[in-house]
Amino acid sequence: QTFATSPRLGWPWQQKVMLPAAFEALRSKHVAEVSTSLGRPGAEVCMQYQMDSRNATSMASILTCAVMIARQEPRAPAHLWEVDWQALGKELEPPEAFVQNLKETAVLMAKGDANAEMCRALWREMNRLPQVWQLAPEAALQPQDLGRQSPELAGLETLRFCVKAFSEMAAPSKEM
Repeated sequence: QTFATSPRLGWPWQQKVMLPAAFEALRSKHVAEVSTSLGRPGAEVCMQYQMDSRNATSMASILTCAVMIARQEPRAPAHLWEVDWQALGKELEPPEAFVQNLKETAVLMAKGDANAEMCRALWREMNRLPQVWQLAPEAALQPQDLGRQSPELAGLETLRFCVKAFSEMAAPSKEM
């Protein structure tokens, strides 16, 4: 667990909220690494084409959930054949702002003030691919799990831990 504050949300600097440790580990370099792996507009090659469809599906789900949280808005399920990888990569830019937004939404969730519709969409996406979200930190995705000749993406795994930690804070109640 770590303490976080959010001056952009207008809270006094003394007011602190406990956040899961996954958010402490998240850095803009993690997000930049993932964004770069998705390719740039006009590029013909991007990392997800090196993966098998099972792992590309996992990547799409993790990134869609992270974007949902950072943007505080529900998204459609991340069906592999519908994912616009370059648009998804743009959603991660700039990495510093994306990380800040992700952490601020986590602060809102810890305060009980997150977007309920977004939380429901997050749970629907996570329940669609439970095998992605059930892995414990000691069972982290390994580079070989991302497909042959795929680079290690520590940033993707760090984002997965943040999404999972957020979802545990956002567990649906009977009112949802």
